Amino acid sequence: MNVWFWLFLILPPLFVFSAKPENSVAWRNNRLLLAVVIAYGTLAVGAYFEEQYQQEIINTFLEQYPKCIDTLCVGKPVGHGLSEVIIIATGWVAAFFITGLYELIWRTYYSRRVRLMNYAFGENLMSNIILILAVLAIYPTYIIMWIWFDIF
Repeated sequence: MNVWFWLFLILPPLFVFSAKPENSVAWRNNRLLLAVVIAYGTLAVGAYFEEQYQQEIINTFLEQYPKCIDTLCVGKPVGHGLSEVIIIATGWVAAFFITGLYELIWRTYYSRRVRLMNYAFGENLMSNIILILAVLAIYPTYIIMWIWFDIF
């Protein structure tokens, strides 16, 4: 596990909780988009560096066993970039899920203050879209995790 995973868990909530109900609607919408982009970016960069680390392990293995060829060594570790492809293709699901989860916590935390200020959450269209996509992301995330942990 590398530092990008921790940034994936820390940076999106920082952006989601950076706004208060008194802030402009534009900032409340843009912070959510920024949180999704940051979450997706940290996943993609983390997958890239994890793939580089796996490649170093393979190179070390091949230096220790120079006569080993793919057909001769069955137990040889393989780094073929699959994790990077999976993250690039499905990383948005996790990004929307974690951002939507933190947005739901933000809404719950500030719900009383918003009611007292007579603001409606309906004016915050981006927040509603993020929450809908987060709910829709739960099922693919479950399927991907089920497949991933079933294979490995």
